[in-house]
Amino acid sequence: TDAATLAANFRRGALALFLLLSLAGSILGQRSADAAIGVWPWLVGNIDSYQDEIIDQAKRTGLDTIYMHVWKTTGSKTGELHIVDEAGSWNAAHGRLVPQITLGTFVAKAHRAGLQVVGVVQVFGDPAPYPSDLGHQDFMVETVLRYLVHSYHPNGQRVYPLDGIALDYIRWFGGSNSPALVNRFLDAMRAEVGPMPIHAFVIAGAYAIDGASYDNKFRTYAETLSYLSTNYGQNWEQMAARIDCLMPMAYTANGHVYGSNLALMEGYLRQVGLYARTAVTNAAHRCRILPAIRTWDSTGETTTQATVEACCRGALRGGADGFMAFRYFTARGKTSWFTGLANYSEAGPDLPVAAFGLVQSGVQAYLDASASQHAKYPAAQLQASVDLDGDGSFEGGPYGLSSRQVVLPNLEPAIVSILVRDPAGRTAVASVRFAPAPVLTPTTATVSAQAGGEVAMRLLPGPAFGGQSYVVFTAFSGPLPGTPLGGIRVPLNVDPLTTLAYLGINGPMFPRFAGAFDFLGTASPKFVLPPNVVPGPFIGMKLHFAAVGVDRTSGAPLFASNLTVVTIAP
Repeated sequence: TDAATLAANFRRGALALFLLLSLAGSILGQRSADAAIGVWPWLVGNIDSYQDEIIDQAKRTGLDTIYMHVWKTTGSKTGELHIVDEAGSWNAAHGRLVPQITLGTFVAKAHRAGLQVVGVVQVFGDPAPYPSDLGHQDFMVETVLRYLVHSYHPNGQRVYPLDGIALDYIRWFGGSNSPALVNRFLDAMRAEVGPMPIHAFVIAGAYAIDGASYDNKFRTYAETLSYLSTNYGQNWEQMAARIDCLMPMAYTANGHVYGSNLALMEGYLRQVGLYARTAVTNAAHRCRILPAIRTWDSTGETTTQATVEACCRGALRGGADGFMAFRYFTARGKTSWFTGLANYSEAGPDLPVAAFGLVQSGVQAYLDASASQHAKYPAAQLQASVDLDGDGSFEGGPYGLSSRQVVLPNLEPAIVSILVRDPAGRTAVASVRFAPAPVLTPTTATVSAQAGGEVAMRLLPGPAFGGQSYVVFTAFSGPLPGTPLGGIRVPLNVDPLTTLAYLGINGPMFPRFAGAFDFLGTASPKFVLPPNVVPGPFIGMKLHFAAVGVDRTSGAPLFASNLTVVTIAP
């Protein structure tokens, strides 16, 4: 009997141990393919000498993104730019230059390692400026973000090829407020940065989620959303509909309000992830969730490998896509903390890195995204979609990464973007500034009203349009806002001259203003001005010409040319 009892106890103990080990394995088996770490140079000084170390540590830990703090607001319409001015265009009147990281170099190195880099911008402050300072809002969008996002090299590549912008202090700092002004900023920012991903740090302190008792008896979702909206102007649902990554600041888990109670820490992070996932679901928008977790020590508040793992585990169990360690230099040298992060991160990096260039040939362009990469997937498994008109909608594709011919809808300077997607659905965005060469050019820029004369034009869209039709329009009142025509925009405004020219098309004044391209895709329209027919008030005015390519079978417009201008001289 004793032997049988002992055997039964042994079997029960072995089963319990097996279940425990299985549970531990399942917990550690839940790993993030979207983990990150933040770097705040202004707390350290110039960190250029740490670039390789930071990138190597992130890669060895299995992280995928590095958040680099680049701008700190210090007052209304002013602040500190914490990067080297590689663009050479920063105006010191807009804020003090504190060159603490050569950002373009860092991003290039990180990309070669397969890591994404997101620039962190502190928007508001406490004390002011608050979201009610609309002048500061506009300054942040039109000066700071424009500089960071729209500084370009002569070849059209971005000086700072960031994979996104993260907003810190995008909030009020207590009181009774409305989310409307925070949302105003997000909408203005979206209009400025186009499809570049927007990330935002949002308040998620234990008091907001766990109430005053800190015992995992949580506020309801509705109570939490109301509390965050009223006190900070951060309505998670409204924000999630406008941005691409929601980053709840769940710093208070580690040792602050929960002491050493790992279960409560994990429960708090789980609830943060759950409420963030609910907000994203209700917003009906694809928005990633990366709670920021504490990786620093302070008096009475200790971080350990166990607290790091409890936070990572809770975030993932709550439905977050991953987590962000906050911050690098306070974790530097803490090997066990990085081990904790690695235990919940897939060996990485796990996100694509997008890169491409454009080469124009007439109204065709060749998009080459072959420089895009992924640390895990071969190029053949990546696909790219393209936004040619800068509206943020990726209407072309998906294509493979090799060179792809596309037709330019309008020959106007534009920000052209690609979105690279891997088989797991993870994405990256890259953009270039593209200024297409004109395809409609006059042989002279002036014509004499008194003497008359001819203006020969060359229309050269390229061989792909051989045999297709074209028509040339003219007006006095171009080029903005232009005239929509079958999904393209003709860069001039219809006026009485447009009608006159159309009625006389291919006549003595407007020969070859309509016809077919030859097999090389060229045409030679001409404007002929008889002498002494221009009334005096029209002398000095500018004639605007633009051509439209037309499908010879369906009559559908194929492209609009650039605007070309001829001045009526005396």
